[in-house]
Amino acid sequence: WGLFHRGGVDMELELPDDSSATHASLTLRYPPRLLAPLLALSYAGAFRAAAELSGAQNVSVRVSTHDAERVVYDLSWT
Repeated sequence: WGLFHRGGVDMELELPDDSSATHASLTLRYPPRLLAPLLALSYAGAFRAAAELSGAQNVSVRVSTHDAERVVYDLSWT
Protein backbone atom coordinates (compact mmCIF):
# COMPACT_ATOMS: atom_id res chain seq x y z
CA TRP A 1 0.00 0.00 0.00
CA GLY A 2 2.83 2.37 0.82
CA LEU A 3 4.46 1.78 -2.56
CA PHE A 4 1.19 2.45 -4.36
CA HIS A 5 0.84 5.87 -2.77
CA ARG A 6 4.51 6.86 -3.01
CA GLY A 7 4.97 9.80 -5.36
CA GLY A 8 2.99 10.72 -8.42
CA VAL A 9 2.69 9.58 -12.00
CA ASP A 10 3.37 11.93 -14.92
CA MET A 11 1.78 11.24 -18.30
CA GLU A 12 3.11 12.46 -21.63
CA LEU A 13 1.17 11.91 -24.87
CA GLU A 14 3.01 12.37 -28.16
CA LEU A 15 0.79 12.83 -31.19
CA PRO A 16 2.07 13.48 -34.72
CA ASP A 17 1.32 16.94 -36.12
CA ASP A 18 -0.80 15.41 -38.87
CA SER A 19 -4.49 15.49 -37.86
CA SER A 20 -5.10 12.27 -39.81
CA ALA A 21 -2.47 10.39 -37.78
CA THR A 22 -3.20 6.82 -36.80
CA HIS A 23 -0.60 6.36 -34.07
CA ALA A 24 0.65 7.90 -30.84
CA SER A 25 3.08 7.27 -28.02
CA LEU A 26 2.12 7.54 -24.36
CA THR A 27 4.72 7.63 -21.58
CA LEU A 28 4.06 7.22 -17.87
CA ARG A 29 6.87 8.27 -15.51
CA TYR A 30 6.76 7.31 -11.84
CA PRO A 31 8.94 6.78 -8.75
CA PRO A 32 11.30 3.78 -8.94
CA ARG A 33 9.64 0.34 -8.97
CA LEU A 34 6.13 1.76 -8.53
CA LEU A 35 4.49 0.08 -11.52
CA ALA A 36 4.65 -3.71 -11.76
CA PRO A 37 4.54 -5.35 -15.22
CA LEU A 38 1.02 -6.69 -14.70
CA LEU A 39 -0.27 -3.24 -13.75
CA ALA A 40 1.44 -1.73 -16.81
CA LEU A 41 -0.45 -4.24 -18.99
CA SER A 42 -3.75 -3.42 -17.31
CA TYR A 43 -3.24 0.27 -18.08
CA ALA A 44 -2.79 -0.69 -21.74
CA GLY A 45 -6.34 -2.04 -21.69
CA ALA A 46 -7.63 1.17 -20.15
CA PHE A 47 -5.89 3.29 -22.79
CA ARG A 48 -7.33 1.08 -25.52
CA ALA A 49 -10.83 1.53 -24.12
CA ALA A 50 -10.36 5.31 -23.95
CA ALA A 51 -9.26 5.43 -27.60
CA GLU A 52 -12.24 3.30 -28.67
CA LEU A 53 -14.65 5.49 -26.72
CA SER A 54 -13.24 8.52 -28.56
CA GLY A 55 -14.21 6.93 -31.87
CA ALA A 56 -11.00 5.18 -32.93
CA GLN A 57 -11.38 1.76 -34.53
CA ASN A 58 -9.09 -1.25 -34.66
CA VAL A 59 -7.15 0.08 -31.70
CA SER A 60 -3.91 -1.59 -30.70
CA VAL A 61 -1.91 -0.71 -27.60
CA ARG A 62 1.38 -2.38 -26.81
CA VAL A 63 3.99 -1.83 -24.14
CA SER A 64 7.17 -0.93 -26.00
CA THR A 65 9.31 -0.11 -22.93
CA HIS A 66 8.90 -0.91 -19.25
CA ASP A 67 11.62 -0.18 -16.74
CA ALA A 68 11.94 0.90 -13.11
CA GLU A 69 10.76 4.48 -13.69
CA ARG A 70 8.69 4.55 -16.89
CA VAL A 71 6.48 2.64 -19.25
CA VAL A 72 5.99 3.60 -22.91
CA TYR A 73 2.88 2.56 -24.83
CA ASP A 74 2.61 2.56 -28.62
CA LEU A 75 -0.97 3.14 -29.79
CA SER A 76 -2.30 2.68 -33.30
CA TRP A 77 -5.80 2.85 -34.77
CA THR A 78 -7.75 3.39 -37.97
